[in-house]
Amino acid sequence: MAPVSGAAHDYVVVGGGGAGCVVARRLAERGASVLLLEAGPDDVGREDVADAGAWPAMLGGELDWGVSYAPSPRTAGRRIPLPRGRVLGGSSSTNAMLWYRGHPSDYDGWGVPGWGWADVAPCLERAERVLRIERPRDPHPVATALVDAVEAAGRQGWDGFAELAELTAAAEDDGAGGVRSRRWSTSRAYLRELPPLEDVSGSGSLTVLTGSPALRLEMRDGRASGVVHLLDGQPVTAGVRSGGEVVLCAGAVETPRLLLASGIGDPADLARLGVPVVSALGGVGRNLQDHPLLEGVTLRMPEPRGRTRDNGGGAVWNWRSGKPRSDAPDLHCFVTQAACATPAVAEAHGLDRSDPHLVGLGVGLMGSRSRGHLVVRDVAPGGAVDIHPQLLADPADRAALLQGLRDVIDLADGPVFTALGAQRLTPRPAAHPGLDSCSDTDLEEFMSLACTTFFHACGTAAMGRDDDERAVLDAQLRVRGVDGLRVADASAFPTVPTANTLAAVVTLAERAADLLVPWAVRR
Repeated sequence: MAPVSGAAHDYVVVGGGGAGCVVARRLAERGASVLLLEAGPDDVGREDVADAGAWPAMLGGELDWGVSYAPSPRTAGRRIPLPRGRVLGGSSSTNAMLWYRGHPSDYDGWGVPGWGWADVAPCLERAERVLRIERPRDPHPVATALVDAVEAAGRQGWDGFAELAELTAAAEDDGAGGVRSRRWSTSRAYLRELPPLEDVSGSGSLTVLTGSPALRLEMRDGRASGVVHLLDGQPVTAGVRSGGEVVLCAGAVETPRLLLASGIGDPADLARLGVPVVSALGGVGRNLQDHPLLEGVTLRMPEPRGRTRDNGGGAVWNWRSGKPRSDAPDLHCFVTQAACATPAVAEAHGLDRSDPHLVGLGVGLMGSRSRGHLVVRDVAPGGAVDIHPQLLADPADRAALLQGLRDVIDLADGPVFTALGAQRLTPRPAAHPGLDSCSDTDLEEFMSLACTTFFHACGTAAMGRDDDERAVLDAQLRVRGVDGLRVADASAFPTVPTANTLAAVVTLAERAADLLVPWAVRR
């Protein structure tokens, strides 16, 4: 896999993350010559990556791009970190290891030909034969308590609350279930655990180059002809052979940055950045979506919580708010084997987040409607960017999340957690911290301090139908107005799925490889 400077390839895949590792491997095993460029280091031999429970310590560290959401009055003027993996495997090497398919209506709702549930389900099933999806073997007591509490609530008549039989179906149905323990990233699964390419009949070649950020695309006669990237700190060009393509898999922030650096985007944005227009696409950097998360409901246990198990959580719960929003469960709760509180919540409620007695329940909205945008200030890799997700901008989002918070408080105060000796510390009425009950006003104030992100940013280079002028991509993931260029990552989502996004990202990458197969097979 040693790089050859200046060599031409059938495909250059930019970004060796959750999508890029999948696309690169699938194209190479089907006969193509592929170069995979990753800005960050290799993940091999890193125990912080391999240990699923170590992921919180990586946030904001050397394997993180270090971007954040801009302050907003709806989130108490706080700057909210948006961790993105800067390492081979991308965020699949640094995330919390939650795998959900999403609801069939997520994909059908995209309204893009070839991307309905019937189209993507085979790709998802293929991915699940490569990635290992499993439950914890020895869950933490607080994880078991969440599953038991939801099950007990179901017996008391709460609609749709039941333990899940299959984890991979967790976002398709209401219910609670566990999560896996040891990390199985896309880099491990697709680049190291699948049979070596030399053992695959008819395969091509795959060159993986880490520590090599892409600077921009080279264009020739309206076609992407290569990628300018750094090699040992010096810019070089990786060319694309005639008939080949560049595939951007750099994520919801870096993919639009690369498009703008290459002259693809809103003409006003390009003029501000001093980049000539190659293709005027106003949707680049728009349509930003994420799932708002509340950190959250913090409980104090009578005894120290003990060693961290699995991914630091161990159980989740999906359910419907009852609002007329969609067919899919739109609310989500997960366990934390630590305090579940933002610094702002901890300060307001006098919490010591390092207290070993604290555990928590995070509350999230998976059916969010709010839409934001990003503004690239510097087209250099990792350069300045203002990201405005507009979390909680839609009143329906606030109403549903408020209901979700109340539902989780009810579980936390219920008999299962009470039997563990758990005492809820947050949320409490700010003016009367000794009281148990909170008014809507109390909880709305709490939400502004507790709101953060699931790290599910997407939609910033969205695909759409041919008649959708806002779409950056067509149904084949091709960038409009440019030949030989596609996007295959979360930025291509028209709307965010009602689930943790890795499964949808890997599914999209598998589908992208299928779209490129006819050319690869003819070689």
